[in-house]
Amino acid sequence: ACACLKQRLYQFTIGWIGGHTDRLGKTDYNYNLGMQRAKSVHDYLISRGVPANVISYKSAGENQPISNGCAQVTPRAKLIQCLQPDRRVSVTVRGMKNAN
Repeated sequence: ACACLKQRLYQFTIGWIGGHTDRLGKTDYNYNLGMQRAKSVHDYLISRGVPANVISYKSAGENQPISNGCAQVTPRAKLIQCLQPDRRVSVTVRGMKNAN
């Protein structure tokens, strides 16, 4: 992914890397888990050659779900599976395309 960005864009910044969690667990735990997820992607991108000064990361915790909340889903194992889309990392990339 990083090599592809370098080939297609001559200048790029990553507006932010956001770590997300599902709604299960305590808010503080989810915030920290989201931060860990975002930092893992941040560190990976740096290890692949993305300059550290163009990327930042943060946690959204449980505050930006993409599932429908799965309110009526039981048992717990099915609930965890239903909430899986909320456990993710999102990356926003901005850049200027190469002329070729």
